Order: sequence, then C-alpha cells, then structure tokens
Amino acid sequence: MDFEQIRNGIEDIANTILLIVIPLMAIIIARRILLEKKNTGEWNKIRVLIFSVFFCYIGVVTSTFILETSPIGVSPYGKYFLSHPMTILSLYVISLGLLVSLSNCLVAYANKWEPFYYTALFIFGSMFIFYFFTGFETWVMPYIYIAAIIGISFMFITGFRLKDNGALGIGIFFTIAFSSLILSTILNQSILSDILYIIHGIFGLYFALGKFQPFKEEDIKNE
Repeated sequence: MDFEQIRNGIEDIANTILLIVIPLMAIIIARRILLEKKNTGEWNKIRVLIFSVFFCYIGVVTSTFILETSPIGVSPYGKYFLSHPMTILSLYVISLGLLVSLSNCLVAYANKWEPFYYTALFIFGSMFIFYFFTGFETWVMPYIYIAAIIGISFMFITGFRLKDNGALGIGIFFTIAFSSLILSTILNQSILSDILYIIHGIFGLYFALGKFQPFKEEDIKNE
C-alpha cells in the first residue's frame, strides 16, 4: 500500500464519519429544541440558529462525500450542482454561505446586537440577487472566508465573555474544520487535514450531546 492509497483511505474515513456525525448532531440538537419547546412553550432562538448552522453543514459534508468518497460516479452536471466549479448555485457554496451567515446571526443574537441580527443573511442574499441580474459571483468565496473568520472569532469572544458553552463549542468546532481546510488547500498537508477532519467530527458529536461544558452553571451564576 503506497502513500497515496493511505491518504485516500484516511480521506474516505473522514468523509464517511462526517456524513454520519453531522446529521446525527442536527437530530440531537433538534430533539433538545423540541423538548425545550414542550417544557417552556417557547422556541429557543439561539438553539434554533445552532440547529440551522449544523443543518446547512449537512449540505457541505454531503457534497464533499459524494464527490470525494462515494463509489457512485458523478456526471459533469452533478459535479456542477454539487461543488465544482465553485459556482454560487452549487449545493456546497449555498450551504457554506448560509452556514457562515447564520453563524454571524447567532453571534448577534447571543450578544443582543439587534441591528445585526440578519445582516449577514441580507448580504449573502443580496449576492444571489446581484448574480441573477449580472452573472457576477467573484466575491462570494471571499465573503465566505471573511464571514467565517469573523464568525469564529466572535464565537470565542462571546463564549468567554458570556461564559457561553454553546458559542465556545461552535467556535472550537469550526476552528478545527477551518484549520483542516487550510492544511488541505494552502499547505497541501492532506493526511493532517483528514485527521483534523475526523477529530472535529468526534468533537461535534460530544458537543451536540451536551457534554462540552467548560463553564458550569454555578460559575455563570457567580458572574
């Protein structure tokens, strides 16, 4: 077995784990939302946004799995729809764009920044409108990267400032995912990237089960 086969094997394992774990995370979070709604009679908007973020992530991991791991062949039209070329109308870009936009909405809600509750979604939606009228989409991927960096940064700030386990957990989760992307696309370290991909899936499941609680309730009450 040569190096390339080992690398492909690890990549397949990583993609398969994420395809199983991310939908499972969304189901776990959705169940917690419904239980809370049943007990309180109200929707927890923060949890709904968290669910929306992971629901969008399903689109990202599904398109990645089909293109890189699935034994089923994909037609050129299918590749275009899923991810390649990186068009604004592909499942990958739409899911990723909504994911980073909703993450920034989540930060705004957690910090009660009302003027910015839907700003990120408005910006991303405006790009679609502009694309349909002009065909211009060059700024979509730069927006996604910038919004991801802003969202992750403020997740950490919000997590530590408000002692919010949810914000901090999401910040760590997507920091690992973003690091994996950088290792793969910029530094060309595919094996390390796939190992991080596996780790972030395992951490995500740990987070979704509510086990990630660096800030205990008594610590928050004492603030």
